[in-house]
Amino acid sequence: MESFARLLIAIPLVSYVLAVLSLWVGLQINSFIFPIAVCISVLWECSDKRIRGCVRWTTIVAVLVVLSVTLGLSACIYDRSFDGQWYHACTIRELVNGWNPIYSSACNPSLIDGYTVLWVEHYPRGIETIAATIVACMGNLDAGKVLNLWFVFSSIVYIYLFLCYCLPTMNKYLRIWIALVVALNPVVINQMCTYYIDWTLYTLLVIFLINMYLFFVKGIQRALHIDLLLLFFIPTIKFNIFFWIVLWGGICFFALLRKSRYKHSFRLTAVCAVVVLSGIGVGAYNPYLTNWKEHGSPVYPLSGNGKVDIMDCQVLPAIRGKSNAEAALISVASNPSDDMLSEDIHVFGISKIDILSSVASDVRIGGFGIFFFEAILLSIVLFVCTGHIRRIRWYLSVLVGLLVSLVILPSGWWARYVAFFYLFPFVMLFYAERFGLKTRFSRGLHILILSLLSADIFICLSGLVVKNIVYKETIDYVLEKMESSPGEAKLYTRNYSFLDKLERRSIPYKLFPDTEMKDKLDIPCPIYMNRTDFDFETDQPWILSLRPSFQLKWSDNNRYEGQDE
Repeated sequence: MESFARLLIAIPLVSYVLAVLSLWVGLQINSFIFPIAVCISVLWECSDKRIRGCVRWTTIVAVLVVLSVTLGLSACIYDRSFDGQWYHACTIRELVNGWNPIYSSACNPSLIDGYTVLWVEHYPRGIETIAATIVACMGNLDAGKVLNLWFVFSSIVYIYLFLCYCLPTMNKYLRIWIALVVALNPVVINQMCTYYIDWTLYTLLVIFLINMYLFFVKGIQRALHIDLLLLFFIPTIKFNIFFWIVLWGGICFFALLRKSRYKHSFRLTAVCAVVVLSGIGVGAYNPYLTNWKEHGSPVYPLSGNGKVDIMDCQVLPAIRGKSNAEAALISVASNPSDDMLSEDIHVFGISKIDILSSVASDVRIGGFGIFFFEAILLSIVLFVCTGHIRRIRWYLSVLVGLLVSLVILPSGWWARYVAFFYLFPFVMLFYAERFGLKTRFSRGLHILILSLLSADIFICLSGLVVKNIVYKETIDYVLEKMESSPGEAKLYTRNYSFLDKLERRSIPYKLFPDTEMKDKLDIPCPIYMNRTDFDFETDQPWILSLRPSFQLKWSDNNRYEGQDE
């Protein structure tokens, strides 16, 4: 099991290292990097003498089967997020098409508008680099999302192993249930089939901390190797993700270092520091160092010369003008909401709007689910009733640290930026599982908390399935109508995922200014066109007619400057 989880995360991380080395020697992202990474990772796992031969080969076959199935599945699932189809997809396309950001800070601007260029050139692109190695190998832009599934599957197994070591007497099925509930954070579920990257803050932090535990407490050397790969990779994912994983990882590292009395503590600390600095200076040379030289800040365009404010327009009326602490408390206590027009919030109860909002890939408040706040309140009751005052201080310090984390950086109210806060009730549950659950009341409360969190997961997974099916049918229908129309399709969009599908289907198209397009197809990352150029009134897929919310949604383009016919 441990070998399965380790190999599943090692493959994309090794692929990233090979991609970075290729870029530094002047090569491009190519179709050989990913297969070579698979071979290297498998050979590395085969060299582990602790694992018996039959177990080793069974694990390798299982991983290869998972790789094949998930690659096919990912290629069939379309990204339905705004940013994922926009600059994340554009970044991957540019890398696959030969852009080397080490030696050329400027990407190919042929089909890219200026605002997209800003984010493609100046934002970290670690996940996109791994995805590009997969896309280059598979020839399908949607296939790159598969690494999300690999990381999530790996985290489920790691959490299960952690519970096996720490709670060996726990029922096996309860352990599986808890592992699934812990791993399937609603933020993770809602972004799992997109090119959004905020979910990695949670999933990779969990994997990082458990590997740290396996190394210091169980003496598993290869767990350290995975953590070193993660330390090299994490700086290139996103500015805030790098900050949080290093902060929480550093705290746990020194705590475990002290408790385990590791003999070579100074050398290990130095190695970790060198790997992190290498991740910044080598893996993330562009954008961190290039941003610093060109714009006076490594985190440009969020700060520095000509910085861009991307957050003000995202603040909901319900929390506008509130302090960080107030906004975070409101968000944690509220049901999911993306309502930019109302100051109303719902704390208890459930409505259709709450359910629809909870399955958004970037829901602004209440992003941990409808029942998350209720689960926290019940967890506090269970925590207090457990007792063992002498053992409680370490757990209290973790809980206080998680609460303080909500106000350290701006936007702590947005779940996607503090995805690790989902662990808050689980810290209390873990404490109760170790030292309590001796009465019928405590055991019943424990099951109720897990059931509430499972309900949130069920809602998110159901929404994931339904929304992705409807979105795929919508995009395929639009593509079919464009393919059957005479001449080239005239449109404007920043939806580079859609443009990639046009090119793969060999559908001729030409981009025009949005001011020349009369209609807007209201999908995440919308497409502007003159809908009268295509026959969108016939042969609609049956699924789009099931509900009004499934149908194509059109609106007038308010930037249109042409004359109505």
